[in-house]
Amino acid sequence: LDPELTFPKKYRSGDEPITFLHLLSHTAGFEDVLDDLFTFDPQPPLSEYIHRHQPARIFPPGSVMAYSNYGAALAGYIVERISGEPFEEYVARHIFTPLGMDHATMEQPPPADLAEKLVTPYRWVDDRFLPGRFEHMPAPAGGLSTTAADMARFLQANLRGGRLDQGEIQGTFLQEKTLAQMYSPLFTHHPLLGGMAHGFKEFTANGRHIIFHGGSTTVFDSGFYLIPGLDLGIFIAYSGGNYSGHKQLLRSLLDRFFPMDEATEALHALQDTLSPVPDAPPIGEVSGEFFQSRKIVTGPDRILNLIMGTVFVTNVDDSHFSATMLGEEFVYEEWVPGIYRNTRRTDMYPFGPLRFLVAGHAPDGRLMLTTDGPMAYIRAPWYGGTVMAMAVMLPMLLLAAGSLLGLLAALVVRMVRKLRHHESFSFTGKTDGYGILSAHAGTLLVMVFLVMLYGNPHPVHLLPESTFTGRSWMDVLLDILPFAVALLGLAVSWKAVVAWKRRDRGLAFRIHHTVYAAWSLALIWFFCYWGMLGL
Repeated sequence: LDPELTFPKKYRSGDEPITFLHLLSHTAGFEDVLDDLFTFDPQPPLSEYIHRHQPARIFPPGSVMAYSNYGAALAGYIVERISGEPFEEYVARHIFTPLGMDHATMEQPPPADLAEKLVTPYRWVDDRFLPGRFEHMPAPAGGLSTTAADMARFLQANLRGGRLDQGEIQGTFLQEKTLAQMYSPLFTHHPLLGGMAHGFKEFTANGRHIIFHGGSTTVFDSGFYLIPGLDLGIFIAYSGGNYSGHKQLLRSLLDRFFPMDEATEALHALQDTLSPVPDAPPIGEVSGEFFQSRKIVTGPDRILNLIMGTVFVTNVDDSHFSATMLGEEFVYEEWVPGIYRNTRRTDMYPFGPLRFLVAGHAPDGRLMLTTDGPMAYIRAPWYGGTVMAMAVMLPMLLLAAGSLLGLLAALVVRMVRKLRHHESFSFTGKTDGYGILSAHAGTLLVMVFLVMLYGNPHPVHLLPESTFTGRSWMDVLLDILPFAVALLGLAVSWKAVVAWKRRDRGLAFRIHHTVYAAWSLALIWFFCYWGMLGL
């Protein structure tokens, strides 16, 4: 495709090529890419975005589903290279124009005649509606501006074999056999689970096979659903809500008009046909912290894995465990070894209904739980989860704050005593030798304060303002500060070693520096592990 697209490999097995089908099924093995995914300013040309944000390959192609906006954008770039025209123009010529979708565009921002018709997104904040701004995304990962009427035409064409015959509008955007192939299953981790068709997601609800895809910016959410067996299509879009709103509406519609009594009977009959998963662990061992396969491996943003889609699995009894996901707790029962069924229904998951979890193993051998949609969850090592992160960070912050407060209190006491005896005051004496430790503590606390300040979410778009803009001096500063903290931590550790070797300082000084040095070294490990030092 392009010799400049290298995609560095971060796994040990072979060097299998990435295919277009891997991109359509989200099994290319890419890490997640967040840089410039949403911007308030126009996006660069797709080719520039593709080359600037090349992700690492963290799974062998075809082995693990991990939803990738970059993969979708790369598929669009391939369309550009083959067709010789920008993706936005290709979609307009081959889809919008044949189907009479005159109010749909992939251009960002939309052309003037459509821009004046754009709705303003709002979010309810502090008892009032606050407006949002237009968000740009790399097409085709996002960026469609359209109307419900135009999407109705697209739905009808999908349900009519790729052709729309609606009065004066008669056009075809895909051949019927091509459309059938697009709907056909392409990849799933287990036959019981919904997986990926050719670009679309798929799952089963109330016994109905559903082809769908959701879409979200930070302030808009939409859902596109096709139920071929019912000759039914649904499109829902709104602003200021959450990604589960359209799924809740779909669930309510199915429950009202297509209840699941027969589907429940079929589900119970299915249980008798299931085979145990080979090498499945006992249910009591299915516990721990699981990170989603859609994760960041390179760069300082890797630390965001701690808050993005983590699942905490806890054993309940001999046949049940609980899984806390997206703030919701679900209890799963073991159907057969390695296959676990959700005991409650949910509309919270953005990729499917979370009906089942199926045990398996990631390419590196770690326990992996798979479920509906292009995502899997891989158990974190004991040292790579939030528990260890808190065990390092919280004591370190307490030590830093306590040390500074203690040194400040000691200085104040000394100053008061000197003033009472009319003596001159200097920074020598019992506090001498704490300069490097104080510098480390102060630099660390400043770094944490700036991260919290800079990471304060926008009230409407719910992400930090910096997410939508280019790099600034604050980004550079936050890149430098971890190195400063690490170097000062090494200096504190060396000072503790020297103090014990020379024994020229008091016992309290040596103990304080040793404890502080131990946590500062742990903090350096933390920075290295989570990519904050570029390692």
